[in-house]
Amino acid sequence: MTASRIWLLRSSEGPADPYELRFSDAGYLPSSHPVLSFENVNEDHLADALGAPDRFSGVILTSPRASARFLESLPGARLSEWKEKPVYAVGERTARDVDDSGFLTRGEDSGTGGVLAQLIAGSHSDDRPLLFLAGNRRRP
Repeated sequence: MTASRIWLLRSSEGPADPYELRFSDAGYLPSSHPVLSFENVNEDHLADALGAPDRFSGVILTSPRASARFLESLPGARLSEWKEKPVYAVGERTARDVDDSGFLTRGEDSGTGGVLAQLIAGSHSDDRPLLFLAGNRRRP
C-alpha cells in the first residue's frame, strides 16, 4: 500500500517543519506549497506609526508575516527606541525573527490571542496604545 500524499497550502519552515514531520510520522507524504502572493496594505500608516515610537507603549504581533513586516519597515533611526518597548507575540514562530533581531518578546508561549490578551491586561501598565499588526485573516 502506498502512502497518501498530503498537500499543505502554506510555506514550509524547512527540513524540520512540524506539520510535515507530524504527517510523515503518521505515514503520509506531505509537501508544502506556499500561497501565490501576499500584498501589504496600509504601508503609509505603518511608516507613520513606526516613525513615532513615542506614541506607542509597545507592539502586538499576530503572525510571522506581521513580524517580518514590522522588522522590514522599522526606520533605522528609531530602532533603538522600539527595542526598549515590549513586543507581544502570539506563538513561538511569530516571535522567532523578532527575538533574533534583539527585541525582548513576551507571550510567545501563549498560543492564542485570548491568552495573550490576558497576559497583556495583567502585566502592561503604560496608558499609551499598543501598535497592533495583523493580517486580514486573523481570528477574533
